[in-house]
Amino acid sequence: MRKEEKVNYAALWIWARFSLRRIIFLLRISWRHWHANRRRRRKQRRLDGSIPSVLAISPTMHCNYNCQGCYSRGRPTDNELSTDELNTLFSEAEELGIHSIVLTGGEPLLRDDILDLISQHRRILFFFITNGSLVTHESARRIARSGNIVLLVSIEGFSNDTDERRQPGTHEIAMHAFASLRKARAVFGFVATNTSANTLNSLPMSSSIKWSPLAVQLASSLNTYLVARTRSPTGSWTKLRESPSTSAFSSSGAANRSSSVNSPTMSMV
Repeated sequence: MRKEEKVNYAALWIWARFSLRRIIFLLRISWRHWHANRRRRRKQRRLDGSIPSVLAISPTMHCNYNCQGCYSRGRPTDNELSTDELNTLFSEAEELGIHSIVLTGGEPLLRDDILDLISQHRRILFFFITNGSLVTHESARRIARSGNIVLLVSIEGFSNDTDERRQPGTHEIAMHAFASLRKARAVFGFVATNTSANTLNSLPMSSSIKWSPLAVQLASSLNTYLVARTRSPTGSWTKLRESPSTSAFSSSGAANRSSSVNSPTMSMV
């Protein structure tokens, strides 16, 4: 196991250790990841090549939002993978030893088949990125029962930043999604694209309330502990209108570290 993987598991243990539910979830995914890594190493030896441990998929580019700077805006929405094609893709990923799949979009929950498909592939951990608008009490219960979904709701900080980039009322919708997921005892969190519009920068603190130094505060209010980070190439919502965001995930530590400027945040509950 590489050093960065050990660091990530250590952070996960800090997140899980005070909750039996979290410990069970962590032990389950650790066991599955161990088996997946063994399968992947065997396949790599046979193929004499490299196989990734994590796969990112956009099952649809359709979305019910029109957020500034989103890379899915203007993308073709025809010729998307069918249910059978997605099912085959997930099955092949399992056989190759890919232990995690990040589902993004578009809005993945616009696909009526997505939760049914995930339920057929228990050996894979799915990180599900959503705007939260389609999270209902029933879907939250299904996600909680699955045992292999971490749902991540996209926000941009507090209400002003979220509503400015997305549309008025979207922050409140995300809070309702969090409430449903918490009530269902699902494993969930949030993701945010940090730019100078919502992060501490050279402006004086008195000029506005910024997102980055308060990210951990919001995480705490949602009973979260783990924070991961990604990079965003642009510095404001205005620039995002012209330059869609293209972020790449990176490893991180625990939630007592605040996110750096221009790095999107993930917090897990």
